[in-house]
Amino acid sequence: MPNIKVVHTADIHLGRRFPNLDRAADRIRTGDIERVFNELTDYVVKNGVNLVLIAGSLFDKRHPNRETVSTALTAFGRIHDVLPNTRIVLTPGQEELVVNKDGEIDCSLSIFNHLSYIDVIGLGHTPETVNLNFDGVQVMVCSSPVTFFFEEDFKTRKIPAPKDKIGIYLLCNYSRRQDLLNVDNELLRERVLAPIRDRGYQYVALGHRHRLELMEAGDFTAIYPGSLERFDFDIDRERKCFITFEIADGKAQPPQTIRTSARQLEYVNLTCSVEDKDIEAAFRDLSRRGNKDKILYIVLNGQLTFDVFNSFQKSELLSKLKEKFAFVNIDSRLMLVDSASDYKFEALHVGSPIEEFRHFMQREIDEAREKGDEVKLLEELLEMGEKEIGELL
Repeated sequence: MPNIKVVHTADIHLGRRFPNLDRAADRIRTGDIERVFNELTDYVVKNGVNLVLIAGSLFDKRHPNRETVSTALTAFGRIHDVLPNTRIVLTPGQEELVVNKDGEIDCSLSIFNHLSYIDVIGLGHTPETVNLNFDGVQVMVCSSPVTFFFEEDFKTRKIPAPKDKIGIYLLCNYSRRQDLLNVDNELLRERVLAPIRDRGYQYVALGHRHRLELMEAGDFTAIYPGSLERFDFDIDRERKCFITFEIADGKAQPPQTIRTSARQLEYVNLTCSVEDKDIEAAFRDLSRRGNKDKILYIVLNGQLTFDVFNSFQKSELLSKLKEKFAFVNIDSRLMLVDSASDYKFEALHVGSPIEEFRHFMQREIDEAREKGDEVKLLEELLEMGEKEIGELL
């Protein structure tokens, strides 16, 4: 029997915009998302991949615009033209599905319903399956909302068993239920991975976390591949990848990571003091490390006089850095000081709506962490708020 090649990815977020960046940088970032997605398509075509799994968030919005839809359809169409027997299986992510009050499901992935080589599963309350045959190798892909595993009447036997097939479970670890906003690792192992393992599945393709992470439950391993591109430089600065593995002799073989061409990142976090007269010194060696395939992201914290900050903004050094890098973004979290009156105020810097919301929520999260309050809930609210503001803009 032939070996079956599988690619597992998630959190592509086609159509994502970056309102906290200037227009030129926004265009670069949105272009990068499309570029790395097309390179994933190139990999699938070049390597003759038989099965592509997307564990949520192909799109960044519930109603993607025409250009975004065209990007996805063109890429999938190219795979089908070269590899007509390749199948693409998707499950919706947080941004792609809503259940209306009347129970009707609105899913942006419905645009693929007319394509025979694409299957969208995991929309309803209970598991859905698709059975695939690759030259005699039987593969069953199953998907459901993660909340299925937390229903009061849940029993392991409600998970469809692959029986004589190779079983793969496709799961976006996002809760659609408001009283179950976060499924942490302990819950995931005990309530989700253990019963999937017991039903005979060999691989769990996870999504909804933007970093690579292996989840072990006994001798059973599930994988978050992370996102193809970076979306939050503060918390997501690692290399980006997707997962590939083969099915051989009736078993899923050990997975491998394939690095994407996400731009390199120079991240500088500088804490300033009101006594600082020249902050350029901290950035002078960056010029020789710059190139147009890199992003320079500078975070300024603490206090600084308005004169020094204004001088840095207009400096020849900063101009040179902008020439060297693909773009330079300065995230100013400074409390600026009026050197003439020694009056401290924050109003001299007014960020974009998404920056102001992020700064407010971060203060709330920091205070909650000090008091021992529910931090995870606030972090979830921060994520949802950023997305809503981004859609409005």
